[in-house]
Amino acid sequence: MHQCLSCDRLCDTSSAFCDACRVSWLEGRAERAQDEQSGSEQMQGESGEKEAEGMPLPVPELALAEPQVKQQSSAPLVQDDLRSLETTSVYNADVVDGMDEQRSKTGVAQVTNVLAVPPPPRRVMPRRVRRALLVFCVVGALALLTDSLLLALSIMRHHAQPIAGRDSQSVISAQVISTPPPATRQAIPTPSAQPTTAYTLSLSSSHLAFNAIKGQANLTPQTVVLSASNSTAFSWQVAPVDVLPAWLSLSAMRGKVAAGETANLVVGVQPATLEPGTYTANLLIKAFDNRGKALVGSPGPLTVTLGVHPPCVLNVSPSKLDFTALLVSAPTPQTLTLAESAGCSFPVYWQVSADASWVTFSSSSGIDMESGNAIIVQASSANKLIGSYTAHITLQAIDSSGTPVAVSPASITVTLTVIG
Repeated sequence: MHQCLSCDRLCDTSSAFCDACRVSWLEGRAERAQDEQSGSEQMQGESGEKEAEGMPLPVPELALAEPQVKQQSSAPLVQDDLRSLETTSVYNADVVDGMDEQRSKTGVAQVTNVLAVPPPPRRVMPRRVRRALLVFCVVGALALLTDSLLLALSIMRHHAQPIAGRDSQSVISAQVISTPPPATRQAIPTPSAQPTTAYTLSLSSSHLAFNAIKGQANLTPQTVVLSASNSTAFSWQVAPVDVLPAWLSLSAMRGKVAAGETANLVVGVQPATLEPGTYTANLLIKAFDNRGKALVGSPGPLTVTLGVHPPCVLNVSPSKLDFTALLVSAPTPQTLTLAESAGCSFPVYWQVSADASWVTFSSSSGIDMESGNAIIVQASSANKLIGSYTAHITLQAIDSSGTPVAVSPASITVTLTVIG
């Protein structure tokens, strides 16, 4: 609601001339027009009587002056009234027509330019449009304020630097004009991704080596220990790269390990039927956790090598010793040379003996480190008559693994001839 500027009453439109003022003014205007009409009729009657009597009619100065006075006094009022009526959407053509009719009856010349040209009507914005525009402006201002606050907080967070001796405060970059106290700022927690634990497969050994002598039936098996990091439970299986060879044996091809435990994979070989040479088998050990995910390092490679060597032989030369002696002198000593074949596992331990006491040695035992040994053999003719005497020398040897070593020849014959 608005207040009328003429009567101080409340009206629906913003105007200086409300509906109540308009009705009151029209009623008063109609009464004045009626009074003027009755007065003019009375004057016409008097003038008619005087004209009938032959009396001159006086010049009606007041009548002539009245329109001018009315023009001077009424024109501004009518102009203001028209402006007020234009604002209240009331057209005042009836008033102007009544004034023209009155002037034509009184015989007064029509006065031109009584009414001024009315100003263009003012357009009043509807109330709903004003409210919508106000809401739009308020929402836009709030949105701009929110964006400004968020931008300020972002700049403060990225430009904050810790101050020495103040653990609970931070220094904001000089580009920020004003910031709230550090105590009022609350750190926004950022979600941290939960790290997933990666378990690793471990093998106690990735290469197993076996050595055997041709024809050897039994070799000590070897064990590979399977484990996972953090002692987690896992399952495993063996997958040979190629076909699993016949000379290789495994204690199991797959298995499951409980948490905190390990698995033992026993590997054995059978070289009895193999010819001298080197044999290799490549295996892959795969491991998976309880979710079926492969462990780090899976599959783990495992290589098994088997070397089959010719039998180790201790070769003795010469294969026969002949001594000749006089009754009064001893024969010259002779030497036995010892040498092993390439298939031996050094060092080789040997012992020598003879079945006759008149045969003696510089050393009855020794160790060969692959360089060979020499044994000095002495035959004694003491207390011997003229004639020929025979004895036999034998050697025994084992390699570093305790495996007996064959001796060739197995027996060396010694002959002593005593002459006069």
